[in-house]
Amino acid sequence: MAITTDNVLWRWGLNPQGQHDVNNMECFYRPIPIMNDIRFVSVRSSIMIINTKNELLAWGSNHFGERGDNDIDKTCHSPKKIMDNIIEVSSSFNHTLAIDKNDVLWSWGSNKAGQLGDGTTTDRHAPKKIMENVVAASTANVHSMALTADGVLWTWGYNMDGLLGVANCKDVICCRPMAVMSNVMLPA
Repeated sequence: MAITTDNVLWRWGLNPQGQHDVNNMECFYRPIPIMNDIRFVSVRSSIMIINTKNELLAWGSNHFGERGDNDIDKTCHSPKKIMDNIIEVSSSFNHTLAIDKNDVLWSWGSNKAGQLGDGTTTDRHAPKKIMENVVAASTANVHSMALTADGVLWTWGYNMDGLLGVANCKDVICCRPMAVMSNVMLPA
């Protein structure tokens, strides 16, 4: 998927679960426009988009609650509104992070490896507040990262082979954000 400078969302490729196009499961071999007024997109098993009104919308697969609409295991073929006032979203195969206009980080989806950062390993099927003062966030399948406005990088989730970069967490699973380093620059 791609967004053009006029805020049109385009898609192409295989679409077996209808996740790339609203109500259309065809395969397209070249880009086609599917939606207007979109400013951000994150694509994995579900599609997470932020429109020009800063509404977070989602559709596609939801096996782990990664869509955030409490409708587990049902593929959705058209966008559902998840949250208002969202400025950034990052989705993995099984969980999602979003930052709202007040720099609050929210997470939902699979939490088997503590990747939601809420101090548990309980899956969440709707957004849960994790931390404040966040300016950027990123997901991987089993861990998450966030950057706060003061330049501190935080990680949590699966820590096999030092994946999280924190010396004070020898456990395989770290369920809460832990500071990794400071003086980190915001991505350009």
